[in-house]
Amino acid sequence: MENLDRLLTLEERFQIKEMLIEGASIRSIAATIGRAPSTISREIKRGSPLGHRAGYQALKSHRIAVANRERPKPLKITSDPALLAAVQKGLNEKLSPEQIVGRLRYEHPDDPAWRVSHETIYKTIYLQARGGLKRELQALTRTGRTIRHTKRRRGF
Repeated sequence: MENLDRLLTLEERFQIKEMLIEGASIRSIAATIGRAPSTISREIKRGSPLGHRAGYQALKSHRIAVANRERPKPLKITSDPALLAAVQKGLNEKLSPEQIVGRLRYEHPDDPAWRVSHETIYKTIYLQARGGLKRELQALTRTGRTIRHTKRRRGF
């Protein structure tokens, strides 16, 4: 269960909007609401069409925030057939996910829809393999593992 105390409420967003109209600084808004100035700054950038204080839209910003919290999120690769085909092609050529990411960035430099991380590729491979879908993807990984083993940080 997620901790909702850390999320801005609709009331806080309206308070931000009112204080912006009054000409308050980001730090004074943060102090009044009890949030970090960086949180307020990011909220204003996300909730403004032009990314600055003048056009902050509290209700629209809240709707976007709620939509972004929805889980489970669809996997980016499986929801785009062209991207899935490109990743599958790279795996067929025995490229690592890191190499596939590099190739996608090289071939589509200006298209954010083709931006994925190597971790997204690994997730797609292992989630599909676990569900019994596309077992050939699992066989194409260099290790042939059915479960992803992440690198663990060493304790201090």
